[in-house]
Amino acid sequence: TTTTTTTTTTTTTTIIIIIIIIIIIIIIIIIIIIIIIIIIIIIIIIIIIIIIIIIIIIIIQENF
Repeated sequence: TTTTTTTTTTTTTTIIIIIIIIIIIIIIIIIIIIIIIIIIIIIIIIIIIIIIIIIIIIIIQENF
C-alpha cells in the first residue's frame, strides 16, 4: 500500500507542477500581449504627434 500512495502523491505533485507551469506561461503571454499593446499605443501616439507637427508646419508655410 505504501508504494501506491507514493505514486499517487508523485502524480499529484506532477499535476500541480504542470498546472503551475501552465499558469506561468499564461501570465507571461498576458504580459507580452500587454507590452505589445502599450508599444502599439505609443507608436500611434507618436504618429499622431508627427502628423500634427506636419500639419502645423504646412499651416505656417501657407501663412508666410
